[in-house]
Amino acid sequence: MAILSLHPAPDEKEAKEFYFALGCCVNAWAFVDRQLYSLAQFSLKMSDKQTSFFFYQNRAFNQRLHFVDSALRMAISKEQFDTLWTPAHDRSKELSNTRNILAHHPAKRTAMASRDDKPLYIYTIHIEPYERILNREYKGLKGKTELDIDDLKEHLAEVESLVYSLGTLVARLRIMSRLGRGKRSK
Repeated sequence: MAILSLHPAPDEKEAKEFYFALGCCVNAWAFVDRQLYSLAQFSLKMSDKQTSFFFYQNRAFNQRLHFVDSALRMAISKEQFDTLWTPAHDRSKELSNTRNILAHHPAKRTAMASRDDKPLYIYTIHIEPYERILNREYKGLKGKTELDIDDLKEHLAEVESLVYSLGTLVARLRIMSRLGRGKRSK
């Protein structure tokens, strides 16, 4: 197994495609964070500066998701929380399992011979070998042992869909609030 060095070969076509897809996934998660920030700001009804102070205290995704859970629980009714937020929360949590693998585990490059006898390189993300010793379950692998470029592309599409869903939720909650239908009963 060839574990990539910190600086993989920059001219390989397969490397460029793989790392471009990986970069797009990372970028899409930044937009998930932005939507979570918007949900926090909606819930807290604070200025950008104040919301930023609280939201960005934690760098870990699961802590930010938990923060938004708590903030929304105060801001909307239980029914709205259950019907509007819980599905988005669950989807965010599910996709974050793959996000964590992409963010915290190394790439691997394997070579195969192609029809023209030139090497064909396959790049994947795999669980750090020393961590595998712990025999943990990695839900983000979805039953596989590693993630390849097709998995990255699929993940990107799923995260982009999540960004859209979260943005729609933010807009819906703002409209409901303006119409007086988004208040938590006391």
